[in-house]
Amino acid sequence: MNTITEILEIEKRKLADQIIENNFTTEEDGYKSIRWYGPCKIDYNSDVEVETQIIEYYQDKIEHSKKVLKVIRECFPENYCIINQLIGRLEYCKTQIKNARKYN
Repeated sequence: MNTITEILEIEKRKLADQIIENNFTTEEDGYKSIRWYGPCKIDYNSDVEVETQIIEYYQDKIEHSKKVLKVIRECFPENYCIINQLIGRLEYCKTQIKNARKYN
């Protein structure tokens, strides 16, 4: 019989597997490739400045990436391939924000 701790650990790993499934595609050779965020859709008719729209979009993506990275690091600390791709996606979002601020 499983203890509550064991059940929680099993459920946590199931959640991590689901997160990987939602954020990665599996190639023919079994390699997991990250799904990148789509580009920021800009509304040029909006009262909000373009740079602000970009910053808000990628700020939301940074928060999402950090949450995903935290769960994956806890459940699969040995899976460097997936962790490195998540870090890369996070850094990409940060770069987009820096670029938007630079041209603001």
